Amino acid sequence: VGAGTGATVGKWAGVSHARPAGIGTASLSDGELVVGALVACNAVGDVYDERGEPLAATGAGPGATWEAPSGRSTVLTVVATNARFDRSALGHVAAMSDAGVVRAVRPAHTPFDGDVVFAAATGRLEAPAWVVGEMGAAAVAEAIRRSVARVGPS
Repeated sequence: VGAGTGATVGKWAGVSHARPAGIGTASLSDGELVVGALVACNAVGDVYDERGEPLAATGAGPGATWEAPSGRSTVLTVVATNARFDRSALGHVAAMSDAGVVRAVRPAHTPFDGDVVFAAATGRLEAPAWVVGEMGAAAVAEAIRRSVARVGPS
């Protein structure tokens, strides 16, 4: 029950080859600046670690045929920070943070995924949007990796 229940990744070769996934979180800090990510990972693609090694990949063998899953895949993400931003800068943080999906999921942003990143800021301190966006991307990638690591080996 709840977000992430029944989530899988690696559905590109068909749902019978998918691997379990779910909810993942990660946060980074730089002095007083904190950026965190919460991800519900239910992607079509496989999930890879920072070295490009698969963490949760389809069980299909080499040369497997792509099967287009429809309407049941997404990576839903919230990035939150204690920095202060106006609407435009916060949108830039969200856009930059989306790079974390591409770092961890392959293929990412397929026509079968409904991936989205929301951003929120508490307004406690000043920080450049590009710094928070890059920290957000790193936190999103790690949260995705943790979303598959918490549910067991693939």
